[in-house]
Amino acid sequence: MKDDIIIFGDSFASNKHNFAQNVSEAKKKEISAFSSITNNWTKQLTSILELNEVNYAEEGSSIDYSLSKLYEYISSNQCSNKTVIFLLSNPVRKYLGTKYKNNGFTVKHKIPTDLSNEFVEWLVDTEPFSIAQSREINTICMLKNIAPKFKRVVLINCFETIDDELIEFIDTSNTEHFSYIQGALVTVSKEEVIDSTVDHGDIDNRPNHLSDENHAILANIIADVVINNTSVDLQEIEFVNDCY
Repeated sequence: MKDDIIIFGDSFASNKHNFAQNVSEAKKKEISAFSSITNNWTKQLTSILELNEVNYAEEGSSIDYSLSKLYEYISSNQCSNKTVIFLLSNPVRKYLGTKYKNNGFTVKHKIPTDLSNEFVEWLVDTEPFSIAQSREINTICMLKNIAPKFKRVVLINCFETIDDELIEFIDTSNTEHFSYIQGALVTVSKEEVIDSTVDHGDIDNRPNHLSDENHAILANIIADVVINNTSVDLQEIEFVNDCY
């Protein structure tokens, strides 16, 4: 029986791809031709490592949501032979913990898209960004502390939200059970977009916001980290650029 690799995060890791409502039929057809629709980096990674994928990542979800799913897993599973891939999503996202109806679909893990922009902005403005950053810092420290309970915990940033001055105050060095991948996945995604004047967030509805080529590159990078505890900075990796 294969051991589990448990994946937490947002749209950069979700294997349930959904199109945004404003995506044209032509764009849907174009994106549906991507092999990563059915074979994204998480699936390629689990294939390389010969593990069983347990994926809790949800599009648009928060760090708190991912932590809640991690706690659920820990409470009901033996973890010493398990590998965790934890993606840190945008720290300003809120896990409301309440069910909202969004076009008939019950949304449990994020702010529904049909709520007004004013409400979303109000939620963001209820706390200083430094508090949001502290959510990231606390999560890094906590994951490093519990890593010995697992075979390995690999931590990856989705966004460029942690100040360099702040990250220097904590120890992100690799240990026997903990690996921190430097850089951010959003940078890889943005550098794929040919027209830098286009709002990346509005146009990028691809699976995990990556090209097929970079899905494969990312899967191999993370596999090497899991197997060899390699130190990695995404900014130093030769990803494919200017391809979308």
